[in-house]
Amino acid sequence: MSSKLGCCTVNNIFGTPLKYAVVIVGICSIVIAAIALFASLGTILSIANKELVYNSNPVNAINMIFALFCTSTSSYQAVISILLLQYGRWRKGSPFILSLWFVSHVVLVVLYTFMFLARTIVCFHCGHPMQSLFTFVGGCFYAGVFIYFCAIINSYQSIIEPDTIYY
Repeated sequence: MSSKLGCCTVNNIFGTPLKYAVVIVGICSIVIAAIALFASLGTILSIANKELVYNSNPVNAINMIFALFCTSTSSYQAVISILLLQYGRWRKGSPFILSLWFVSHVVLVVLYTFMFLARTIVCFHCGHPMQSLFTFVGGCFYAGVFIYFCAIINSYQSIIEPDTIYY
């Protein structure tokens, strides 16, 4: 069940077979989602305690929007990644989890790219060039990591035997 196109196929991750790379991707995704969740919750609590005005400061508004968005998506990301880790470690459940994780994270990468881009533009427009630069670099790093993770999961899906997929 291998495809003829090999532009985004990965054979191993740092010498580790794809079977174990799924576990590594699951663990890393859970850690990233947990960090994002705690950071966004901390940002929401910090902004709420300061009672900042959003109309006069667009940076506060975009920070609150980004934190609210990140809280919900990172919670979802953690749940899907736990299911991926469970499948990767114990092969329990359906391989459909691989497709679900892949499609979910492709969509999340696009949504996060829009959010990072919006925050970059607002920060730059309001006279915060360094904050804008850090947001842009962080967004590029986030997108790059998850695009690589998606390539790993897609490569693993392409080498699964058909009898494993349809049991």
